[in-house]
This record gives sequence, structure tokens and C-alpha cells, in this order.
Amino acid sequence: MVAVDDQRHATLVRHTGPRWARSSSRSRRYCDVDGEEAEATARRELAEEAGLEARSWSQLATLYNSPGYCDQVTRVFLATGLTDTRPIAVASKRNS
Repeated sequence: MVAVDDQRHATLVRHTGPRWARSSSRSRRYCDVDGEEAEATARRELAEEAGLEARSWSQLATLYNSPGYCDQVTRVFLATGLTDTRPIAVASKRNS
């Protein structure tokens, strides 16, 4: 997902920890949960990981990770019109 605010700044989330652990756990967490739709997953992850909500969503691409080997698909979304949904104290820490 690419989250872009009204000033055209992209939001990035820094993850810490060993590279192998991050790759392993992230691939599972970003998959649908009990049949969750791809856009619903993207919305949930944006809220959980960045504390943001988007006014507008559009799907940019569908990528087939390993055609002929597995049926795993990655969908790339553009999220715009961002609103910070975290408490004011937490939000002000981000801006300092």
C-alpha cells in the first residue's frame, strides 16, 4: 500500500528487528484474515501500523508473486486523503 497525504508526502513505517523475523511474520500478517477482502486488509494495516485512515482508496496493481509455483497474489493500493487517528499526545510526538 502506498499512503500519500494532501501535500503528496508518502507515509513509511519503520520496522525493527532481525530481517528474517520481520520477513517471516509480515508475510503472514499482511495476508487476508479469515477471508478478509484485500482492501479491508489494507485499511486495517494502515490503521494498525501507521495510525492513519484514508478518505480514498484505489487498487494500482495485482502482482502474481510466483506464477507457476504458487497462487499467492499481492495487491497494491493507493490510499489518499489521510487522517491521523491516534490520540493527540501520540500524534504530536510524530510531528516533533
